[in-house]
Amino acid sequence: PDGNQIVFDLRKAETITDNGAIVWNWRENEITPLGQDYARRLAVAFSPDSRSLATAGLADGIVRLRDESGASVEFKAHQSQVVNLDFRENGSQLATASSDGTVRIWSVQSQELTLIKELPGSFRSVAFQPESNQFIGQSTSGVLQWFNSAGDSINQSQTSPVLFNAMTFSPDGQQLVALAENKTLHSLTFTGELSRKFEGQYLPSNVAFSPNGQQVAVIGSDASNSLEPSDSKAIKILDVTSGKVVKSLPAMQTTSFNRVIWKPDNRILYASLLRGVDGETDNSVRLWDAVSEQQFATPLT
Repeated sequence: PDGNQIVFDLRKAETITDNGAIVWNWRENEITPLGQDYARRLAVAFSPDSRSLATAGLADGIVRLRDESGASVEFKAHQSQVVNLDFRENGSQLATASSDGTVRIWSVQSQELTLIKELPGSFRSVAFQPESNQFIGQSTSGVLQWFNSAGDSINQSQTSPVLFNAMTFSPDGQQLVALAENKTLHSLTFTGELSRKFEGQYLPSNVAFSPNGQQVAVIGSDASNSLEPSDSKAIKILDVTSGKVVKSLPAMQTTSFNRVIWKPDNRILYASLLRGVDGETDNSVRLWDAVSEQQFATPLT
């Protein structure tokens, strides 16, 4: 949340680190290894104060909590792989979603997780709403359900025609956008209705609100039918009100974007693994300022 640390899964990058997933503090140019034994989908969530990091990705259902010192503790959260993590705004709760459809709500106290409740049914994703005591989840059948902080269901929608891989609230909790598995981006009402479909198609794993809540940033999809080939893997910045693309930051021939991150001052950062002329990665990670479109910080090599 403070914009200083970024998590990468670099198992394919042989020269940056032999430890697979890492946390990179780009201001201090410090690397914290997370280990090689993560599955293909790495689930990550920073606490709102940036002092704790929750990670998962193994098929054993374990969640790891790391503090500022790097000390970590492990918790058996699910029987299957944890694919989604989300902290409550005040950091007091953590929601975990498993590949088997189970969602559990945990109390977080002094690096300890205590189970509050397992939600009834089977779910795809969950997201806490800022400035409230509620969170939302989508079941595998498409129904969107609202829950209070105790995990009790308080409202639900009709079945959605779209299944979502990721849902994200704006910082003030007044906007909700979701990336669908069919690579479309949608704005949702708080009753669970689809209010707007955004332009384009995008990778269904990463959507980020600007800190002022006026824009979202996503990564263009290679398989998009609505984007030109040159726009594949480009960063798209969209206006939340109109749903229109307001800025496109095209990927160069040697660049492949894999994560979109906003700094607190509304200047977006995006990181890239650069490929060499032979098509292989040259194993460097670089940060760019979308406003000036200039690279900054020391590249991670």
